[in-house]
Amino acid sequence: MRTAVIGKGPVGRFVASRLGVTPLGRDVLPASDIQVVVLAVPDRAIAALAARLRQHGQWTLVHCSGACSLRDLAGGPAAVWHPMRAFTSTDSVPNDLDGAVVGLRGDSDVVRWLEQQTLMWGGVPVCIAEDQAVAIHAACCFAAGFTASVAAHAQTLMESSGLSRDHARRAVECLSSSAMTQALQGLGLTGPAIRGDLNTLEAHLEVLGPLAPLYRALSLSMDTHHPLDSRIKARLRSVD
Repeated sequence: MRTAVIGKGPVGRFVASRLGVTPLGRDVLPASDIQVVVLAVPDRAIAALAARLRQHGQWTLVHCSGACSLRDLAGGPAAVWHPMRAFTSTDSVPNDLDGAVVGLRGDSDVVRWLEQQTLMWGGVPVCIAEDQAVAIHAACCFAAGFTASVAAHAQTLMESSGLSRDHARRAVECLSSSAMTQALQGLGLTGPAIRGDLNTLEAHLEVLGPLAPLYRALSLSMDTHHPLDSRIKARLRSVD
């Protein structure tokens, strides 16, 4: 299918590079012979951009948001292509999707084409129910943005406590990857809350300062997957 990509951010540049086209700005209309227009723009811009495009042509529209509805593309054939991997804002564009799961929704003909493209780009296409899309996107935020934020807090804390930037980065990478592998394989979680080490937990809360509330919340969240000792839960719920 003859395709145009609107959006010059990291996702737009990736899709455009894989399709061999130049990404367009939001104020540019695709050529009349284009069949599919991919909207790689922020969620807040999708509905208005789609409405403008519908006024000027009969293109099939595809957006790349895991959270936005197909209704945002109403008025013609439409689909969603949502890659479940992080794209950075740097100038470099990844060579492929490196095995990332890609959520697909929408009209069957468009979805079949997107499945083929996803496989060629090294991804794993998965059809997502429209009414489950927002929950899955929220899960993506836990896996990506929140996980990265916690890792950044860990690196900053290590550096402020005397480790070099390189040693802190290496420590965080090793701890994060090994703990995630263990958890995702069903082998359990780790940490003083899990082990019932109240004294260690107290010591952590004493030195964490403004990070203590986050530490408490994350430690308590472990109770969903591994029941915590009642003393641990009581301490985590207390306010100093």
